[in-house]
This record gives sequence, C-alpha cells and structure tokens, in this order.
Amino acid sequence: MSEAIFRQNAGQQDYTPGGAKSAGEVIELDDGRAGVVKTDLAASEKGAVYTAGIFDFAAATGTTFSAGDDIYWDASADLAIGADAAAADDFRVGSAVAAKTSGPLVVRVDLNAAQGAGAPRGVFSSRVAEIDHADTDEFYLIDAEDNPEGLLLVSLLAEVTEAPAGSSEDQLIITLYDSDDNAIDTLTTTDTTPDAIGDVIIGAASLYAASTGDVIKKIPAGKGAYGKVTQATAGTPAGKLKVRGLFAPLQ
Repeated sequence: MSEAIFRQNAGQQDYTPGGAKSAGEVIELDDGRAGVVKTDLAASEKGAVYTAGIFDFAAATGTTFSAGDDIYWDASADLAIGADAAAADDFRVGSAVAAKTSGPLVVRVDLNAAQGAGAPRGVFSSRVAEIDHADTDEFYLIDAEDNPEGLLLVSLLAEVTEAPAGSSEDQLIITLYDSDDNAIDTLTTTDTTPDAIGDVIIGAASLYAASTGDVIKKIPAGKGAYGKVTQATAGTPAGKLKVRGLFAPLQ
C-alpha cells in the first residue's frame, strides 16, 4: 500500500451538513476551526467548505479592527466581531489582514490564520529603502495598518552604499518621523572621518546609542513610520544610504 494517498487540495475539505447551507455561509467545524461553505448544499448533501484563504467577512458598519486583530464570528448575529465581544457560542475565524474603519460592511480575514498572526513578535526589521541624498519623497518603513499595538524603536540604522562627499562636516541626514510628523530619530553621515561604502550608521536616538535614563522612542499604535532627507549633501552631490528600522511591539 502507498505510504500516502492524495485525497483533497489544501484549504478545503469535505462537509455534509445536517441542514441546508448556502454558499458563503460561515460555520464552525467539529475540530473548532471555521469553515466557509463552498456551494449551496441541501441537508445531508456531501459538499465542501473552505478552511483557508482570504475572505471578506460581514461586519457591522461601526465595528473597527486593526490589521492582525483576531476576528471572531457572532453566531447569532452572523457578523464578525472582536475577541472582547465574543460569547460562548461564537468562534474564531482568523486574523484581519487589513484595518477596518467605521463605515465599511466587511473585514478582510485570513481564514484560520494562527492567533495574532498579523502582529510581529520580538524584534523585527522594517522594509528597507535605499535613499539618495537628493531624494525629496517620504519613504515608509512601517505602514499604519501594520502597527496595531504600538512599536518601540530598537534601532534606526543604515548601510552606506555611496560615500557622501562635500564641503561641510554633516552631509546626508535622514530623519525618521511617525505619521503625525513627530521626529523620532536621525541618521547623520560625516566627512570628518569620511563614511565609506559598507559603513553602518546608527541613529542617535536608537537604544544602542542612547544613554541610561533617556526616554524611549516609540511609534504610537495605529501610526506609521516614515523617513525623509532633511539635509542633502553639501558641495559635490553624492551619498546613498540603505535604511531600515528595528522595532519591537509594545504589547
């Protein structure tokens, strides 16, 4: 006999309802997972339910969620709710993959995703951006929807990918802000001891650079973090930094 026999694609499974079910109906399976009925089924008719995938779940207009929130299903109202509103007969359906503000009637959910899947744990790296000294655009390291709990800035750091050159001591300077435009930290290159390609620059307010007793730098919950050039290289135009932030959740 074969050691393993294919039976069904991942993300769905056989399902035979005791009563008629409609396509898109949300159910709780015997093992506690959520399922979404794939097609209309009559009572005792064998069919299938989805057990994985990205779905829009119905939600009340005034209910709000942050990306990464655990989403439960109100079995009596047939609406998505938060964990704090769940009653004994309600069940978890997954994690929100995007924030829901007041107004929309759906929340987008990763069905049966691991609990708290959308909220990073431990120290993690933001996205990386390579910034030229003459760039004028803001570049987001953390999006607001990816910060449901608030973040501690562990370190703002950059690798020099093009050596700054010019006539003043402070050359290319990049400042990190939250999405309310509050300055958080700065990266500053210098020509006193010239920064070379491959050198690493650490932000002045990073935990690695801070003194004992300094106020911690944090990004409030629901806010993003962006950087921009606040001083271009003086003199000969040159200088590029590959920037990233290291963050840790505050909760």
